[in-house]
Amino acid sequence: MDSVCRYLVENLTAVNNYDRTTVHTFVFHNGSLTGEFLTELMDRIPVTASFAVTADIPTDFKHSKAFKYKKIQYNEARWATLDDLKSVKNECFVNLKSSNFDCKDLNEFLKHWVDCDEAILTRLTLKLKEGTVIDETVLTDQLTILLYYVDDLPHFFIKMKKISNEKLVVGHLDFEKDKTVEFNVWPTDKWSGIFEMLELLEKVKELEKELLRIDEGEEPNSNEEIEKRNRRRREIEEKVEHVRRQIDKLNEYGLILQYPV
Repeated sequence: MDSVCRYLVENLTAVNNYDRTTVHTFVFHNGSLTGEFLTELMDRIPVTASFAVTADIPTDFKHSKAFKYKKIQYNEARWATLDDLKSVKNECFVNLKSSNFDCKDLNEFLKHWVDCDEAILTRLTLKLKEGTVIDETVLTDQLTILLYYVDDLPHFFIKMKKISNEKLVVGHLDFEKDKTVEFNVWPTDKWSGIFEMLELLEKVKELEKELLRIDEGEEPNSNEEIEKRNRRRREIEEKVEHVRRQIDKLNEYGLILQYPV
């Protein structure tokens, strides 16, 4: 095993040392791999490579680099955890042909992605846990999205909160009938109207939160304070209406606006 690993890694990385533009792909087909063999491989294969395993992987397998490669495919990924999925970086591509993830896990990952400071992902494809029922309420909890349906399945656009640049900011999630999820991430100019709508929707959300704070605040003690509060409330309501009109002009596809307050 040791000699196999050394041959694979040393020979291919030696070639790569002469050409930094080359990205090598390591593919392991069919059958099954032991955890020990996979550990040896991942210890030595650089994260700049692509890594694909169509063979079976032990359900107790763990490795810190398993989700760090530039392109990843695991046909058997029921060993992967939410922390593994959250560890992706460097605009990677991830394809999991099977998993133990359900709608709550997917929601947690999307919330993580929204809050990231950098572009971590280009495409995520994964098949949800066998028997998973698509629960839209759980899936979209606490997310600001533009929603639509295809064959009664929810599809939606979403964006990152912190935009350090315009690269890989707007996400689109869709489902296949077999419960395979595909999440693609694009630059802002790919979906410029969508991006603008999501930005405006964030403004609506913040303004409505301010209205809620006013309504839940302490009661004014004087007529002057009542008038001041009501004036401020009217100003915010007018801003909300203005922003909603902007969204309506952009919303040529009739997307459903959904956001937490």
